[in-house]
Amino acid sequence: MKDWLTEPDSWRTWRWVRFWARLVLRVKQPLVIGITGSVGKTTTRAHVLAVLTHPEARRVIGRAGGTPLNLNDAPNLPLAILGFDRYLMRWNTPLLWYGLALRALLRALRCLLPGGFPRVLVLELGTSRPGRIASMTTFVRPGIGVVTTIGPAHLEHLGDLDGVVREKGALLRGLVPPALAILGEDHDYVDALAAQAPGEVLRVPGRGAELAAGIARMIGARLGVPETAIEEALAGVSPVARRLQRIEAGRLTLIDDSFNANPQSMALALDTLAASPVGEGGRRVAVLGTMGELGPSSADMHRATGAQARRQADLVIGVGAEARDYGPDHWFPDSRACADALPGLVQPGDCVLIKGSGSARMACIVQRLRA
Repeated sequence: MKDWLTEPDSWRTWRWVRFWARLVLRVKQPLVIGITGSVGKTTTRAHVLAVLTHPEARRVIGRAGGTPLNLNDAPNLPLAILGFDRYLMRWNTPLLWYGLALRALLRALRCLLPGGFPRVLVLELGTSRPGRIASMTTFVRPGIGVVTTIGPAHLEHLGDLDGVVREKGALLRGLVPPALAILGEDHDYVDALAAQAPGEVLRVPGRGAELAAGIARMIGARLGVPETAIEEALAGVSPVARRLQRIEAGRLTLIDDSFNANPQSMALALDTLAASPVGEGGRRVAVLGTMGELGPSSADMHRATGAQARRQADLVIGVGAEARDYGPDHWFPDSRACADALPGLVQPGDCVLIKGSGSARMACIVQRLRA
């Protein structure tokens, strides 16, 4: 490896941020709760944090904190630990990199003060390539590991579902005492995950927010949070932005699930659309962008999602090249074109689901319909 003095500003700064974050973890030794899975990481993290930051919970476990925004990949994990709320990639000039290094030092010093750092840290761990979860697990040393579910995500790099199990299972293999594994059980790979856990394994049923709430209840109870406080906290949880977020836009109801997508999360979103009420004369409309990083099976997975969409929605709209495989009623090459045309395709009373991978940039469609 090159000497750090000769490396680019970004790499040099990232090493310093990582160093300060590691120092804070080693000195403060919080209980780390790591959360991963193909679907539902952010929603689960939000539910767990809601329970653990309830005033009654703080009296029991002390201060709790966790991943802000979506800083859940290897480069941004040290920023999450130090309490930043901006992505590393946004620091794109030498001056900003050096400023980030200084801010990381100042934040680390503040974290090292008495009471300056959470006693319980809830961290979301995302991955797109083999070895990333193992690296992050070694870095943060979680005592409780949560795997929400296993599904076909990032197959372009992880290969197949067995590869997804190996990658997500790295969180469980790296647990330190108390080494508690909590697994969503409504998928075919829960036994394979349980076999990788070094300690106690608990299983939770459900999908989506139901699963997230069940996991939060289990963690809260294990840490001694009163049941009344757990239920009060869960009753106040709001949907995370751009994750099945229901928005009233005039006489339209929008389900904004535009942050990302894979076949499993698409199925959940379409089930949610199918169960959603519509206004008088309204329809269920699915606006579906492409799903990225699915590898050789991408076309088949898009076709299967399209078949479900045509069963559960009255109108299916595809966005992006691979979205042709949905067999949509209308198709647009990109989200901008769809945003321009969609106001003429929807009608009062419609319930409209907007979902696609990050690369499909579906958020602009939500913004247009809200406007």
